[in-house]
Amino acid sequence: MLKEQFPDWDYGEPASAEAIADAEESLGVRFPDELRALYLEADGARENAGNAAYLLPLSALVSTTRSEWAEWEGFRAEYDLKPFIFFGLSTSDHAWGINWMQPGQVIAFHPHMEGAYEVAGTHIVDVYRADFAEFKRRFPLP
Repeated sequence: MLKEQFPDWDYGEPASAEAIADAEESLGVRFPDELRALYLEADGARENAGNAAYLLPLSALVSTTRSEWAEWEGFRAEYDLKPFIFFGLSTSDHAWGINWMQPGQVIAFHPHMEGAYEVAGTHIVDVYRADFAEFKRRFPLP
Protein backbone atom coordinates (compact mmCIF):
# COMPACT_ATOMS: atom_id res chain seq x y z
CA MET A 1 0.00 0.00 0.00
CA LEU A 2 2.61 2.60 1.06
CA LYS A 3 5.63 1.31 -0.81
CA GLU A 4 3.72 1.21 -4.10
CA GLN A 5 2.58 4.82 -3.76
CA PHE A 6 5.71 6.23 -2.13
CA PRO A 7 8.64 4.08 -3.30
CA ASP A 8 11.34 6.61 -2.32
CA TRP A 9 10.42 6.84 1.34
CA ASP A 10 12.45 5.23 4.13
CA TYR A 11 10.67 2.22 5.67
CA GLY A 12 11.22 0.11 8.75
CA GLU A 13 10.88 -3.64 8.61
CA PRO A 14 7.29 -4.91 8.78
CA ALA A 15 5.85 -5.22 12.28
CA SER A 16 4.74 -8.66 13.36
CA ALA A 17 1.13 -9.40 14.24
CA GLU A 18 2.38 -10.10 17.78
CA ALA A 19 4.04 -6.68 18.05
CA ILE A 20 0.84 -4.99 16.87
CA ALA A 21 -1.19 -7.02 19.40
CA ASP A 22 1.24 -5.99 22.16
CA ALA A 23 0.84 -2.31 21.23
CA GLU A 24 -2.95 -2.69 21.21
CA GLU A 25 -2.91 -4.42 24.58
CA SER A 26 -0.61 -1.78 26.04
CA LEU A 27 -3.06 0.96 25.03
CA GLY A 28 -6.24 -1.06 25.62
CA VAL A 29 -7.49 -0.47 22.06
CA ARG A 30 -7.90 -2.33 18.79
CA PHE A 31 -6.21 -0.75 15.79
CA PRO A 32 -8.46 0.04 12.84
CA ASP A 33 -7.79 -2.33 9.92
CA GLU A 34 -6.13 0.41 7.87
CA LEU A 35 -3.58 1.18 10.60
CA ARG A 36 -2.92 -2.51 11.19
CA ALA A 37 -2.26 -3.02 7.45
CA LEU A 38 0.26 -0.16 7.41
CA TYR A 39 2.22 -1.67 10.29
CA LEU A 40 2.21 -5.08 8.67
CA GLU A 41 3.90 -3.34 5.73
CA ALA A 42 6.38 -1.22 7.72
CA ASP A 43 7.11 -0.46 11.37
CA GLY A 44 7.72 3.20 10.65
CA ALA A 45 8.01 5.34 7.51
CA ARG A 46 9.62 8.70 6.77
CA GLU A 47 8.97 10.72 3.67
CA ASN A 48 12.08 11.52 1.64
CA ALA A 49 11.93 15.31 1.28
CA GLY A 50 11.23 16.90 4.66
CA ASN A 51 11.90 13.80 6.76
CA ALA A 52 8.51 13.81 8.51
CA ALA A 53 7.76 10.62 10.45
CA TYR A 54 4.54 9.80 8.65
CA LEU A 55 4.29 6.42 10.37
CA LEU A 56 5.88 6.23 13.80
CA PRO A 57 7.49 2.97 14.91
CA LEU A 58 5.07 1.05 17.15
CA SER A 59 7.05 1.90 20.29
CA ALA A 60 6.77 5.62 19.47
CA LEU A 61 3.07 5.23 18.62
CA VAL A 62 2.45 3.83 22.11
CA SER A 63 4.45 6.52 23.93
CA THR A 64 3.04 9.37 21.80
CA THR A 65 -0.53 8.17 22.23
CA ARG A 66 -0.13 7.81 26.00
CA SER A 67 1.43 11.26 26.18
CA GLU A 68 -1.37 12.93 24.22
CA TRP A 69 -4.03 11.13 26.26
CA ALA A 70 -2.43 12.11 29.57
CA GLU A 71 -1.70 15.73 28.65
CA TRP A 72 -5.33 16.60 27.99
CA GLU A 73 -7.06 14.18 30.38
CA GLY A 74 -9.34 16.02 32.76
CA PHE A 75 -8.50 19.41 31.27
CA ARG A 76 -11.78 19.95 29.46
CA ALA A 77 -14.27 17.25 28.46
CA GLU A 78 -14.42 18.46 24.85
CA TYR A 79 -10.67 17.90 24.51
CA ASP A 80 -10.83 14.15 25.14
CA LEU A 81 -8.23 12.59 22.84
CA LYS A 82 -8.69 9.00 24.06
CA PRO A 83 -10.62 7.97 20.94
CA PHE A 84 -7.44 8.57 18.90
CA ILE A 85 -4.33 6.50 18.33
CA PHE A 86 -1.47 8.87 17.39
CA PHE A 87 0.47 7.16 14.63
CA GLY A 88 2.50 9.83 12.81
CA LEU A 89 3.69 13.38 12.32
CA SER A 90 2.98 15.65 9.36
CA THR A 91 5.46 17.84 7.50
CA SER A 92 4.08 20.77 9.54
CA ASP A 93 4.60 18.90 12.83
CA HIS A 94 0.99 18.05 13.54
CA ALA A 95 0.41 14.71 15.24
CA TRP A 96 -1.90 12.48 13.23
CA GLY A 97 -4.39 10.31 15.00
CA ILE A 98 -6.98 7.82 13.87
CA ASN A 99 -10.19 7.24 15.75
CA TRP A 100 -10.07 3.66 16.99
CA MET A 101 -13.73 3.79 18.05
CA GLN A 102 -14.96 5.20 14.74
CA PRO A 103 -12.53 4.25 11.96
CA GLY A 104 -12.54 6.60 9.02
CA GLN A 105 -11.69 9.71 11.00
CA VAL A 106 -8.06 10.85 10.74
CA ILE A 107 -7.17 14.00 12.64
CA ALA A 108 -4.34 16.53 12.71
CA PHE A 109 -3.51 17.78 16.20
CA HIS A 110 -0.95 20.23 17.53
CA PRO A 111 -0.60 21.30 21.18
CA HIS A 112 -0.89 24.93 20.09
CA MET A 113 -4.45 24.11 19.05
CA GLU A 114 -5.21 23.95 22.80
CA GLY A 115 -6.89 20.56 22.71
CA ALA A 116 -8.85 21.12 19.54
CA TYR A 117 -8.08 19.17 16.39
CA GLU A 118 -9.09 19.18 12.76
CA VAL A 119 -10.33 16.26 10.72
CA ALA A 120 -7.69 15.72 8.05
CA GLY A 121 -9.44 12.96 6.12
CA THR A 122 -10.99 9.53 6.20
CA HIS A 123 -8.04 7.37 5.05
CA ILE A 124 -4.47 7.54 6.29
CA VAL A 125 -2.84 7.14 2.86
CA ASP A 126 -5.01 9.91 1.41
CA VAL A 127 -3.92 12.20 4.26
CA TYR A 128 -0.28 11.31 3.54
CA ARG A 129 -0.75 12.04 -0.16
CA ALA A 130 -2.32 15.45 0.49
CA ASP A 131 0.26 16.47 3.10
CA PHE A 132 3.21 15.39 0.98
CA ALA A 133 1.82 17.16 -2.11
CA GLU A 134 1.34 20.37 -0.11
CA PHE A 135 4.90 20.09 1.25
CA LYS A 136 6.33 19.66 -2.26
CA ARG A 137 4.23 22.61 -3.50
CA ARG A 138 5.55 24.86 -0.71
CA PHE A 139 9.13 23.62 -0.94
CA PRO A 140 9.84 22.55 -4.52
CA LEU A 141 12.85 20.32 -4.96
CA PRO A 142 15.47 21.33 -7.54
